[in-house]
Amino acid sequence: MHKTPYLSVQTTGHDNGYRVYWCTDLHYGIVSVRPSGSIPAEREIAVAEIAALHHLLTVAEVAGRDRTGEELEVELSRGVIQKAVKHLRKEHECYFTHLHWFRTQFSDAKLSVPKHSKAEPHEINNHLTSGLDWGSRAMFLSEPIDIPSQPLKAPVFSTGIGEVVISIHAVKQFQRRNSMESTSKSWRKIRSMIANEKMVMSNIDQSVLNQKAQKWHRSDAQYSDCARSWQLVLLPENTYWILATLYQRTDIRAF
Repeated sequence: MHKTPYLSVQTTGHDNGYRVYWCTDLHYGIVSVRPSGSIPAEREIAVAEIAALHHLLTVAEVAGRDRTGEELEVELSRGVIQKAVKHLRKEHECYFTHLHWFRTQFSDAKLSVPKHSKAEPHEINNHLTSGLDWGSRAMFLSEPIDIPSQPLKAPVFSTGIGEVVISIHAVKQFQRRNSMESTSKSWRKIRSMIANEKMVMSNIDQSVLNQKAQKWHRSDAQYSDCARSWQLVLLPENTYWILATLYQRTDIRAF
């Protein structure tokens, strides 16, 4: 019988920081998260859980290599994270910047906040202390991490321009314009385009650039042509670019 991959987490306070107990069907462990001191305590525990999710899914890749949210179940212990992923409300604004990576790469994941979590802290502690496997799960040791001082992100590297963070708007636009059912597949297609295909600065009349600047409320956007007639709208940040959106132009030749 096919098992749906899952990641279950339980976050608790510990020694002026946080411990995130976690398990998959193959591994288990604890991620210690050091506090920042700049986030109110009532919010910090949820940010600690988000930071641990980012580490486990994109760095340690405990739910599988090159994973997206497709066919993935994630058990949370902080219901506000589920609400912030699913509903863009002002009261969740403090979590949005740290969840951008999840809402693009893992938006297809099935989220839940169960009463009885698979990642039971007492049981995980006992098995870590004994040094033994937990049933079919092997111990997985993680280095401590910090509460993020900057927005968490999972950029894609382009040999032409450097790191690019894909926006959820770009993912949804690409998905809609290609009549795709899966958000994960849309994200993968865009990632592949950025990572593997040449981008060339678009040749756009200044009058059109002025119109676009008014639309985006920014005059520093870069417009790059990519293979298969796609034009990418890239907004510069300090050390990376944001792919704000992308669309097809009939006057661009594939190269």
